[in-house]
Amino acid sequence: DVSYGRMPDGGETWQFLDAPTPGWPNQGRPPLIGGTTHTPTRPTGGDVVTVTTVVTDEGPVTVTLWYRTFAPGSSPPDHQPTPMVTDGGNLYVGSIPARGDGAWVEYYVAAEDGAGMTSVDRPGWPQGDYRYVVGWQRPPLYVNELMALNTHTLEDEDGDSDDWIELYNAGSVDVDVGGMYLGDSIGNATQFTIPVGTVVPAGGYLILWADGDDTPGHLDFRLSGAGEYVGLFDSQANYYAPIDAVYFDPQTPDVSWGRFPEPVTGPEGGGESEWRAMDVPTPGAPNRLHPPRFLQVERDPTWPDADEAVAVTAVITGGYPLVSATLWYSVEGSFQAVPMDVGGGGTNRQLVLPPRPGGTRVDYYLEAVDSVGQRTLHPPFASSFTHRYLVGYSPPAVFINEFLADNESVNRDEAGDYEDWVELYNGSAVTVALEGMYLTDDLTRPTRWQFPAGTTIPPDGHLLVWCDGEPGEGALHTNFRLNRDGEALGLFDSRVHGLVPLDWIVFGPQRDNVSYGRRSDGGDAWGFLDPPTPGTSNG
Repeated sequence: DVSYGRMPDGGETWQFLDAPTPGWPNQGRPPLIGGTTHTPTRPTGGDVVTVTTVVTDEGPVTVTLWYRTFAPGSSPPDHQPTPMVTDGGNLYVGSIPARGDGAWVEYYVAAEDGAGMTSVDRPGWPQGDYRYVVGWQRPPLYVNELMALNTHTLEDEDGDSDDWIELYNAGSVDVDVGGMYLGDSIGNATQFTIPVGTVVPAGGYLILWADGDDTPGHLDFRLSGAGEYVGLFDSQANYYAPIDAVYFDPQTPDVSWGRFPEPVTGPEGGGESEWRAMDVPTPGAPNRLHPPRFLQVERDPTWPDADEAVAVTAVITGGYPLVSATLWYSVEGSFQAVPMDVGGGGTNRQLVLPPRPGGTRVDYYLEAVDSVGQRTLHPPFASSFTHRYLVGYSPPAVFINEFLADNESVNRDEAGDYEDWVELYNGSAVTVALEGMYLTDDLTRPTRWQFPAGTTIPPDGHLLVWCDGEPGEGALHTNFRLNRDGEALGLFDSRVHGLVPLDWIVFGPQRDNVSYGRRSDGGDAWGFLDPPTPGTSNG
């Protein structure tokens, strides 16, 4: 337990180290500082403020309190030192002289050991130092959520998907934020003045659009998707006191950055909360982690024979603990609920459906509920759209293989137009007749467009269907268009075979001239394809 190392680091001399320092300077670890606080927490004029901190080290240390005071709006002076004393233990105490109401006070703690190694305790970005404003009582307001790359999550009154900032009032009375300030410029507490009469209701939210318009409800600055700072400051009458601030890293489109759990009122306000990426944004509503999510749902066998039991398994995750997982199923009648058992780990659920006679149509869907009541169904749109099988029937292996929802200049149809399209792939070794089958962009309306008589796909072949809403232009032109902002696609078997879903996908926003498809023909993995591969193999 005695190491051998250079002294000092990188030096010529080697020696035995009775106290090994893996990952630290060989001279030893610097002092550890923690638990720094001050009392009274909200001092008024005439209060001497006591600062306490806990410092641990292997030997004696010198602990210094560095502080500075200044009038609101003025340039801060240099910090001044004052020693902190101890009664022989690890607790150190220092004091800051009384100041008048409105004075800003900032401080930090530094500790130096006998080897000259120094540690500094500051709360970090964006605040810098520990801070209080004499005579100021913090309102229960918070920068609660923001979105710096809004493409389609929320629209303003003009229909624009602009960036936004959400303020939250954790108190029990309405707060008029008129005269307060909001900004994204560090060191500028008065960048944007919130108009008089702007109210955040008790326990409620206020959305402000960060679009640079400088009109009611709209800020005079925009947010940077590359990451930046946002700060909320009190009014001039309240000393421009800093109410709340956040620094955020580079953002993801349509994913907000929010506090969780939300702050609650208390003697100090706020409580413990962390900033997180929220893939389910909640503008104007309580922040929540993502609801239950079905990572995988499988059926074995996929197409059961007569009198064959069917095992349904699911992998379910979520931001909160899962309370229940239920399988709802119907045998050509009303749905009945059956709890799914835990299997193979905490995220796995399974249920075995009993055998049925040949020709029986079975519909089912899954429901997951978490500890805060969030509910997710699989497939989406259940029970209007469900998983389904027809006992004793094995449909052809035809897949939705690729689609292009914004065709600006990739390929033309027979009329010379750049139209959206869907590509199907036949993964079997025989020609498949599609006559009587259906293609739709609404999973609750499976029979929206029917394949005409004589439509086939050769083995390992592809078929392109134009989704242009112009069925008069040709046999393979649907009566619907694709939505580049995101929707669904479904391929259904014929009515004779119970409208069994052969394949379906729910997709998000799409890109100009970039298709979305399976990485390999008929494979499980999907991704953007640039360039698109209409009518040919995806790879």
